[in-house]
Amino acid sequence: MNQGALPDLPALPAGWCCYVLLCSDGSYDCGITSNLPQHVRESTCRTNSGKAPHNQPIAVVWYEAAKQRRNAAIRQQQIKGWNEGRKRNRAGRCVPFEGSGNNVWIPLVSIPSSAK
Repeated sequence: MNQGALPDLPALPAGWCCYVLLCSDGSYDCGITSNLPQHVRESTCRTNSGKAPHNQPIAVVWYEAAKQRRNAAIRQQQIKGWNEGRKRNRAGRCVPFEGSGNNVWIPLVSIPSSAK
């Protein structure tokens, strides 16, 4: 999958965001970035490079735009303090994490054509 071929890529905000990734081992990873569209594209390229780490990210499942880096970092710390069960419970629902942000499913791994 090349950088321009992300399936069903929603309109993503520019500027600071906090995001949650689903990893291949079922865990969740939370981070912040100043450019979510670029981060998603770079994550997809790294994930599809053929060098799969033990718990590689497989999908973006949530994001929340922030006006400043500080706001994104505060949300990141809040989510990182949650246990995996709470993260899984929130990510699996149609309601956003704690009433804000956007639940999404942006795959970071390509599906082999033989599996389609």
